[in-house]
Amino acid sequence: MMAAMVTVVEALRGRRVVVEFPAAGVGDWMAVCEVLVQEGIHAWAFALPDAATAAEALRIYGRRVRIGIHGVRTPQEVRDAAALGVHFITSPVANAELAEAASGTPLALGALTPNEVHFALGFGSPTVQVVPAEALGMAYARTLAELFPGVELLAGGRLANRW
Repeated sequence: MMAAMVTVVEALRGRRVVVEFPAAGVGDWMAVCEVLVQEGIHAWAFALPDAATAAEALRIYGRRVRIGIHGVRTPQEVRDAAALGVHFITSPVANAELAEAASGTPLALGALTPNEVHFALGFGSPTVQVVPAEALGMAYARTLAELFPGVELLAGGRLANRW
């Protein structure tokens, strides 16, 4: 079991929306980031293959913006993300090895069903990312939150089917 640590929700410092940059990257990421800052969107997550971009974004925006890595699936990926010094990490899956590999970096393990949320909590993830959140609709989201009162649930998914 992991020791108490800062949760992803705490690491986001009140930010309610996290923009996940696509795994394929963005051509002019800095222009996108400037627009996000201007629009008041101050929580971003990069895919691990874009670790160099995430590190540069941390250097430039890290005092004003909460920057994380999304989509990690293995303990080594979690360790690699944590080594960048990001503010948080998210995963679409859950297991104890991922939670252990975070070594203090706020991590949200992934889940969709009540059983999966229960197991993610048992693995030591104080914040659980519900993915794909859009799959079962708003009624499901409200019910899931009622089943786990007081648990930090972070919705992960797309606003639309296509970008």
